[in-house]
Amino acid sequence: MHINKTFIVGLIAACAGLAGAVIASNYFFSGFKTSVINTFPVPDCDVLLRPCHSELPTGESVTLTLSATLLPTMIPLNIEVQTENLDPLTIAVDFSGVDMFMGNNQPILTKKEGSTFTGKTILPICAKHNMPWEATVFIDTKRGRIAAPFQFSVIKPASSLN
Repeated sequence: MHINKTFIVGLIAACAGLAGAVIASNYFFSGFKTSVINTFPVPDCDVLLRPCHSELPTGESVTLTLSATLLPTMIPLNIEVQTENLDPLTIAVDFSGVDMFMGNNQPILTKKEGSTFTGKTILPICAKHNMPWEATVFIDTKRGRIAAPFQFSVIKPASSLN
């Protein structure tokens, strides 16, 4: 059996080119990969009454504090997020109705001192007596994005019900 030298050289060049393309595309697209660490919602913590703390599976932690009044709708709500053992690049908090779409509400927080970030938002008015909410803290780090959800409810006082 006679194998053409040109064929072998061409086959080796094609394999080398294919391997080079795979390596180059992996290197190029590796910058677009984002790992996301999601935690479970924090049970038994009403973030309107006290700060809530979430432990991440990797050992870090996130604490969310909301300043609250009896009815925190249509008035500014102060937000504070503190992290432990993280080096956040940015932090945003997404407020969403659990069983009703209440519009997009995702303020980006400002870094204060150390690992504390603060901001403000306004929760929209809802016709329901008891409105369940989820505040998901999104933390962007060099390793990727972390999502820590916290649940709470806004209950209208009896005097405001019609």
